[in-house]
Amino acid sequence: MKKKLKISIILFFFWFLGHLVFITADGLEDELGQSDIAVVLGNKVEEDGKPSLRLKARLDKAVELYQKNWFKKILVSGAVGKEGFD
Repeated sequence: MKKKLKISIILFFFWFLGHLVFITADGLEDELGQSDIAVVLGNKVEEDGKPSLRLKARLDKAVELYQKNWFKKILVSGAVGKEGFD
């Protein structure tokens, strides 16, 4: 019984390792192409109504790619925060 358990654990380890390598390698490939729409994930809006630095960077990148015609529309997501802005 212990031998079967050891073999099962070893097989599982190599199965897991193989999938880990495949997923990592696939994630490193960049498949750039035009899209219909870009989604900008929301982030904090400051109390004065200005976007946080992280949100500003996301918006700036979206505008840059929009101007290069990577997509035709931009969808900005978010929610109403404690500051009262969305």
